[in-house]
Amino acid sequence: MKNLKLIALCGLFFCGSEAAMAQQAPKCATQQIRAEVLKQRPDLIPAYLHNYNHNAAMDRAALTKSHITGKPQMKTTGTPLIIPVVFHVLLTQAKVNQLGGASGAMSRMLTQIDVLNKDFGGRNSDSTNIPAAFKPFFAHSDIQFSPAHRTPTNGYTEGMNLVITTVSNFSADLHSGSDPKNPIAGGVAAWDPTRYLNIWVVDIAESGILGYSIPPSFVTLYGFDPNHTGVVLDYGAFGKRTSVTQFFSPSVNDEGRTLTHEVGHFFELEHTFGEGPDCPANGDIDDGISDTPPQAQPTYNSGNNCPSFPLTDVCTPSGNGIMWMNYMDYVNDNCMFMFTKGQELRMENQLIPGAPSYSLTQHPEVLQWPTSVSGIPEESAVTILPNPSSGQFEVWVPSSQGLKAISVLNMMGQLVYSVPVTNQTITNYHVDISSLSKGVYMVQCTFEGGTISKKILLQ
Repeated sequence: MKNLKLIALCGLFFCGSEAAMAQQAPKCATQQIRAEVLKQRPDLIPAYLHNYNHNAAMDRAALTKSHITGKPQMKTTGTPLIIPVVFHVLLTQAKVNQLGGASGAMSRMLTQIDVLNKDFGGRNSDSTNIPAAFKPFFAHSDIQFSPAHRTPTNGYTEGMNLVITTVSNFSADLHSGSDPKNPIAGGVAAWDPTRYLNIWVVDIAESGILGYSIPPSFVTLYGFDPNHTGVVLDYGAFGKRTSVTQFFSPSVNDEGRTLTHEVGHFFELEHTFGEGPDCPANGDIDDGISDTPPQAQPTYNSGNNCPSFPLTDVCTPSGNGIMWMNYMDYVNDNCMFMFTKGQELRMENQLIPGAPSYSLTQHPEVLQWPTSVSGIPEESAVTILPNPSSGQFEVWVPSSQGLKAISVLNMMGQLVYSVPVTNQTITNYHVDISSLSKGVYMVQCTFEGGTISKKILLQ
């Protein structure tokens, strides 16, 4: 058992360890948010230590048993554990435009879901780059993700809640990073966190921070609001690059791995480099996972050049070295390839009956489209993003309802714009009425069974 007296004495960890550990700025604020809470409330340190030791002991026991039996202890059926996800994209219009508008944001969401599913499932094509020495530890988790298709009020959604804001950015430091989730601060309230994994896509104010997570343990241990659980992701790291001209900042974080890292935190994973600049053998806390090698500091790399294998450090000075290609380290996206089986067990332990995130797997209804009894989609099935708009927006419709026409009318009922519909399998249509006067217009979607009308505000 590691010597944890350094933590109890409020050593380097609670005094800003990550900044002390690395010359470069941290990419993730999860650790520093917790550190700040414990710095302000040292009476919570025993609860933190108890939780750390409990999780580590459970993981070691399960991993040891799986090695003996040859069967992972939490994977009894191999049935996918599907997590409904909603992305609250909360940006200024200019920043939405950087993503390619509403349709560009939607495309990024879909690529992001694909990255999550491949990374968690161990189906990522770049797993061929895992060194042979670490291949036996490569995880294939049952955890999978899908965009939600029903809102909390049983309406229609594509899994993205796009909100245009005048708030230029949100701080990870201020109010424990809660402002994106607080409507009073200009944020967007979470959808029911027992049914949805909420992900807020914003411009994070602090330079270098690409994301942070508030896992359920922050509620039980530190008193966080349950409605603040989820992930905050910087918009510059949202999705996977599909074109050389797409905006990503920094450009090397363009394969969607920031969210893989942060969702790992949501399911209670820690950084592989632990909580302080020293080694576990000397009293520092590590990630509590037995099959990730001890590591002193985060690993950074320049551009697309990955570290060489083996990469050793003071904690693992020989042999295979540290696992720099792990999703819970800090290398650039193209150098991250794997979770370990120990990490897989930790994450799936959060989804067993009675565990904090179990309820996320128990609401398949939010993955299903709302049904209609009238022969046309429900009104909520037609989505206009963004609304209000500067004049350019997207109209999203279901592909199975026989769309015939899209028309824009002014408030006098006069046709001012129409969209040709030649392929009923297309689900999104771009509308540009920026040349028209500001005000309220009506968008009419005519289906084989009837018409749905929705208002759009130009401002």
